[in-house]
Amino acid sequence: SEKEVLKTAVGKSRIDVALQLEKYEPVAVDAVVEELIAKGLPEKPPVEKPKPFIPPKLKAKIAVANAHAKILTNAIKARTYIFDVNKVCLIVEVAEHLDPKVKDTLKAAIEAMEPPKIKAFEPKYRALIESECFKKLREVL
Repeated sequence: SEKEVLKTAVGKSRIDVALQLEKYEPVAVDAVVEELIAKGLPEKPPVEKPKPFIPPKLKAKIAVANAHAKILTNAIKARTYIFDVNKVCLIVEVAEHLDPKVKDTLKAAIEAMEPPKIKAFEPKYRALIESECFKKLREVL
C-alpha cells in the first residue's frame, strides 16, 4: 500500500519511491516527487563514506591501545596511578584511531587528575606525569 511505500522511503531516491507508488495507483510522478520533497526526503539516497582501510596489525594495536586507555582511565579515576608508563607510549602511537568514547573519558580523567591520597602511590603518580609519553598524550587528546 501507499503507506508501506512511504515507510520504507527513507534512504531511497525520490524517483524510486515515486515509481513504487505508481505501481499501486497511477499518479503523476511529479506530484509524488513534490510531496516527497515537502516531507523532506533527499533527491538521492545518502552515500556513506567508505571507512579508511586499517591494516590488521594496526587494528590489533588500536584494540590493545583502547584497552590500555580504559585501564589508565580507571587508574587515574581511582587515584592509584598503577599503570605501566611504557604503555602510555602505545596509546599515543595510535591516539587518532582510538575509540572516541574511550578517548573522551580518558581526556576527562586526565583533566580532572589529582595527586593520590595515599602517599605510597606518590612515586607512581610522579613517574606517570613526568614521563615524556604522558606529556605527548596530553597534547594529542
